[in-house]
Amino acid sequence: MCFIFPVAASANSDFDTKIVIDYRYDEGGRSTVTQNINITYNNSQKYVSRYRFKIFGDNIANIKAYDSKETLETLITNDNTGILVEIKLNNIVVGKGNGTSFVISYTGNKATNNGKVWEITLPNIENWYQHKELVLNLFVPKKMGQMAFMSPNASNTVVDYNRDYQLFTFTKERLGDNQVVAAFGNLQSLSFDLTYRLDGPGPLVLPSDDNYQRIFINSINPTPDNLVMDNDGNWLAQYPDTNQSLDVRVIGEAHLLSTPIRFPIEPAYSDSEKYPGWKRTVVGQDSVWNQTWNWGKHAWISDEQNTGKLIFAHNFLTVPLTKMKLQESEYSERSFSPLLITWSPPWQIFSIWKTHSSIEVVNPNGQAVYHLPILLTGSNLKLKLDQETREVGAIPPFGKVKINFSFLSNWKANFDNKSFSFFVGGQEITYNVGQNLFLFWHVTLSFVLAFISLSLGFVAIISWRLYLQRRKRQDHLRR
Repeated sequence: MCFIFPVAASANSDFDTKIVIDYRYDEGGRSTVTQNINITYNNSQKYVSRYRFKIFGDNIANIKAYDSKETLETLITNDNTGILVEIKLNNIVVGKGNGTSFVISYTGNKATNNGKVWEITLPNIENWYQHKELVLNLFVPKKMGQMAFMSPNASNTVVDYNRDYQLFTFTKERLGDNQVVAAFGNLQSLSFDLTYRLDGPGPLVLPSDDNYQRIFINSINPTPDNLVMDNDGNWLAQYPDTNQSLDVRVIGEAHLLSTPIRFPIEPAYSDSEKYPGWKRTVVGQDSVWNQTWNWGKHAWISDEQNTGKLIFAHNFLTVPLTKMKLQESEYSERSFSPLLITWSPPWQIFSIWKTHSSIEVVNPNGQAVYHLPILLTGSNLKLKLDQETREVGAIPPFGKVKINFSFLSNWKANFDNKSFSFFVGGQEITYNVGQNLFLFWHVTLSFVLAFISLSLGFVAIISWRLYLQRRKRQDHLRR
């Protein structure tokens, strides 16, 4: 959903915008959207007279806008991409610190009912970082069932027992430019205590998220060096190469569904050779069965008789289980901690060639995160991400990824304050880049400039002496 001011005010320091968006679903899957918008003027010479935004989706109706005094005039235009809404604002009070507040409401997209599962997809909010404050509230009836999957994870969760609603709140930092994708329904909560025997080098495959399950890992002992995800969606625990056998114990919980839900990681059309007939094999808790990819449902569909069972691996990976304990457990919501972002500064930053550096992003949670957008900006610095894609596809539980970037060439030496900001998954961290990282370059540049100056001075002196000698010869010849 894109919010646009007539004079690009959302990207202008002349205005601050605060937006609270409420999505309320009823038991039939119908939704009502309410946007509370507040615009504050930071410039006494400018104000906003009209507000434009676009709504994406089907079955959008009953669009209304109003402030505290009256209904606002609304112009609605349909095009191929969505519904463009332009609102004429009244009761404008001009002046720094003043502003205007108004409300927009409409009937939004319906939730999709897939058997016993309700799937909800909310549109992403473009230019989210340009708003000073942004909050999205998702209200879901308890009768829709327990939350089976949600991405990104909510900043806060509240169950309103008086109104029989579940409330999921997303802040600007948590949202980023992600779509909110969630599924609710009747699910089976299963705790697991697994022991694996790792007899040689190589990663250990662990139960991972799937169209039928959401995995939460409480502990892994011993702790692996890292958890990564392969192209089939498996979570691989990486351990140091050793010739000794290693017993690995994994404790966690799985939320199992009898009906598949849409999963953030999907195969591409180019995977047709990898999945002949668009089929794959999965290793389950007591058998092996097939799954077939359904393009319409965007999901791997298991054989009917094998649903509701814990899946250990996809595509014939070896699962060296020596002990397995599974039992029914009570459903519980899981809190979500912020990602940990760490910069590893280079020894020095050289300004005549690229200087490589990296940022490590760690997921400290027992659940995976998906589709994390990346943004790198610098102040008095030129930067470039080494990777072409502007997102991290996934970080499994307790996993980490390294994002490489470069400081680009800039031969000029200056002592302005330098910093850069790194955005990932809606989180931002800013690092000051100290002058000590440019010390070698400053000294080298000073030496080179001094050498050039001395050389030019030496050449000038020699040239002057030669000139004087030539003049003396000429004067001598004239005599």
